[in-house]
Amino acid sequence: DRAAVRRTLVDRAYKICSSWELFHGEVEKIVEMLSNNGYSKNFTYSIINKEITNKVNTTEKLVHEGPEKFKVYFKLPYIGDISSKVKQCISKDLPGKCQLIYLNSYS
Repeated sequence: DRAAVRRTLVDRAYKICSSWELFHGEVEKIVEMLSNNGYSKNFTYSIINKEITNKVNTTEKLVHEGPEKFKVYFKLPYIGDISSKVKQCISKDLPGKCQLIYLNSYS
């Protein structure tokens, strides 16, 4: 069944993608790959739309299948302006993934 191939690929992409942006990119790759193998783009998009509608209506959510993520805490001494610069660098490179805890002494 040619439709089953499309549904399986979309379902797999839905399960492994951790965001709608990644899922969209994966769907575009699927459509291009199937098109290159002689599958109709219009029929492929209709199946994709049905699959997405079905998943959204059954309140399934995109869930990352990898390891559980935890926030990382760094315990650092407070050293005035240097501490602020460190915080800016970490916040820019790792937004929401870590928390700095400043100490008044070097304990």
